[in-house]
Amino acid sequence: METSASDKVLIKVQNVIKVGNTEIFEPVFNIYPNPATGIITLEFNQNQKKVAKILVLNMAGVEIFRKELINVDNYKLDLSNQVSGIYILKVNFGNREYNSKIVLKKQ
Repeated sequence: METSASDKVLIKVQNVIKVGNTEIFEPVFNIYPNPATGIITLEFNQNQKKVAKILVLNMAGVEIFRKELINVDNYKLDLSNQVSGIYILKVNFGNREYNSKIVLKKQ
């Protein structure tokens, strides 16, 4: 069957599913300095400083640090006893988890 330019096609969209996050949110926390030589500051947004669970993993997935913080504005994370490299920071607020990369560059 051949079609011509005069043939019409009607497409009806029933459901629309949004892919990705189209909203812009204020950061939940800031990390600095990054890269660091050992001491890293976590600065929490005013709306997120109730209970935070912090977990740091090395690239092999081994937990090297765990801490629960309650009602803090900022926290000094001391990784000075670790070797230079890339680490994964996981911060949990209730049922939400945020991941970030931390880079240690020793002198």
